[in-house]
Amino acid sequence: MRVTMKMFYQRFLSSLNRNMGGVLKDHEQIASGKRINRPSDDPVAESRVLSYSRDVSRIEEYKRSIDTATSYLTAIDSALQEATDIVVRARELAMQGASDTVDAEGRKILAAEVEKLIEGAADLAGTKVGDRYVFSGFSSRSAPLDPETGEVVTDGGVVRIRISERIDVEVNVPAGEIFSLSRNFPSDPPEGVLPSYNWDGGGTIPIPDADPVSALYTDPGGFTADTDTFSPSGGTLTVRSSPDDPAPAVVAIPAGATLADVRDALNSTGKVRAHIVDFSDGGTPDLRLVVSSTTVGNSGRIEIDVSSSDPAGTGLQLLTRQSTGSGNLNLAEQVKNYNYVTDPANPGYYGFNNGALNGENLLRALSFLKESLQSDDRGRISKAIDYLSRVQEKIARVQAKVGANLSIVEREKEVLEGREFDLKTFISQDRDADIASVVAEMQQRQTALEGLRTVSSRLFTLSLFDFLR
Repeated sequence: MRVTMKMFYQRFLSSLNRNMGGVLKDHEQIASGKRINRPSDDPVAESRVLSYSRDVSRIEEYKRSIDTATSYLTAIDSALQEATDIVVRARELAMQGASDTVDAEGRKILAAEVEKLIEGAADLAGTKVGDRYVFSGFSSRSAPLDPETGEVVTDGGVVRIRISERIDVEVNVPAGEIFSLSRNFPSDPPEGVLPSYNWDGGGTIPIPDADPVSALYTDPGGFTADTDTFSPSGGTLTVRSSPDDPAPAVVAIPAGATLADVRDALNSTGKVRAHIVDFSDGGTPDLRLVVSSTTVGNSGRIEIDVSSSDPAGTGLQLLTRQSTGSGNLNLAEQVKNYNYVTDPANPGYYGFNNGALNGENLLRALSFLKESLQSDDRGRISKAIDYLSRVQEKIARVQAKVGANLSIVEREKEVLEGREFDLKTFISQDRDADIASVVAEMQQRQTALEGLRTVSSRLFTLSLFDFLR
């Protein structure tokens, strides 16, 4: 092959351009710190980098959601802990108030402190993160409680935040789960949210003095109206408020006495309180007699002897009772539709002595204690201890759920941070330049360029005459 000067020039220019381009690329990589500065540098690697970067962006969004969820859950957890502290203090005051060493004036002083606890609990219900209330459901920009009545005025919506592709967590607790309740119908009396002592709803609640501790009740007798015949044969009832009652009351029941007649006869003894209560769920009435002590909490000590020709298990025989537990009357702490009403349509639902509400809502339990202390009612003060214990257990369950959600959030954050680190490592491996290698490569290119310039400067000074010599 014939070698000409033109070939020398072409090879020189090609080598010069290649090395100069390499040096320029090396300079660019050193300046930017990146191996890929444009897609054409490595299309396959750039495609991977773009995919990794999208994943990193999603992770960063989830991490922001995690930070939001953490702030909400932490605020709720702190509020619930403070609510627990309030319950603990209220129980201490209740135990003091139930003691016979405290007089009526002392109980009023305790009631004043309970009033402050109620205010503190209401403040906790208004806990906010930024401008949002954490106990207000979906209506997070509105305060959850009516400051006048203590009623929950926001919805019970549960807010969830997605913290990863597969996990979302609840980040709020509706106020109705812990603090108070909402009226079921606008026409319901607002006083029923936190009722006063033995409140009867202006006459709409039939049992204002229900014993919240316990009561005796009869077995089903098929009675659907208070005018139904209760005792075909009649007889006598001997009623004692306790086994050691020195003056039992004896009352005669005429033959054909109705359910209402027997109730009135029992009440006339002054030893017990008797009410007619519908045990049904709204269908066919199931009327029964409920008997309680005149002093709260002593229903289990009541004794009733029956002398009647009514067949066993019917009529007056339904009222037999000994303090040992024998007899036909049943003793229970929660007596349906008497001191434990779950049906909002029942007139007794908002009653002061309704354990279904008193043991479920913090403000309601505290209000029950305050009213009982102010009224010097030791029996109901003792019952308030039970209500507060139930509320404390409920708070603990909710707090455990919040804690579990916090653990999920923290664990998912660790997972995402680990994944983010891996993705950024992959991006770095594909995109970032190995500066030491690039510098070494650039030095090699510069050496080659220097040699190329030296050789070419000598070669290009030659002429045809130099070759002919």
